[in-house]
Amino acid sequence: SQKVALPRIPFRGYYPYREQDIETFHKFSIDGKLHWPFGYQEKVIDELILQGKSSDEIYEELMRDDFIDEKVIRRNLKLCLKFLEISECVTDIKMSDFIKDNLQKRLLYRDGLHYQNFMYFEIARRMARKMNIACEDEINELEKVIEEKGKQFIDFTEVPVLPCVCKALGLDFITDETLWRVRMTENGAWRGGKSVIKKMTRKEWIYSYIEYTNACIALRKYWNIE
Repeated sequence: SQKVALPRIPFRGYYPYREQDIETFHKFSIDGKLHWPFGYQEKVIDELILQGKSSDEIYEELMRDDFIDEKVIRRNLKLCLKFLEISECVTDIKMSDFIKDNLQKRLLYRDGLHYQNFMYFEIARRMARKMNIACEDEINELEKVIEEKGKQFIDFTEVPVLPCVCKALGLDFITDETLWRVRMTENGAWRGGKSVIKKMTRKEWIYSYIEYTNACIALRKYWNIE
């Protein structure tokens, strides 16, 4: 039998405004549990909400192309890529080169933690080569079929990339009209039950997150949840 090792590959390059620990869950959950559509914390939006800003004010702030300094964004990207290179030092499968070569061509991650489909297929190709398994044509064909059918391996809520990051990193494939996949479930159930994907523009996403978070904060207040 053969074994190959690869690291978990988080990437905050698109999201300098998210928590250092990307897997930080929604801060104001009314019952301490995870719920769709927004299971993860968006600290930059939460801070503006707690400052008492309106939804319109928050949106306008986030849309500024200088919301985060370009030097900060570029430095964050450099550190993220270096982190990937270091984490790969003792692994068989390396992906930092692929990420570096493609991050300006198409969205690599849904939220900085969960991959888009084509990342999985590239990992599969590299594993096959490492293990000397001649199945790259089959992998490529399967990728084509999956893409044509619109199937998703992990359909987590996607997190929009803000304009300041798009400008600094040259992400021309992201516009105000780009649609982001948002996972909706009955009663917000995290596991089990039927899920539906709703596609939102960046503006719709931001307003939805603000509305959801404000509702959670209000309920916590009324229920005396610290």
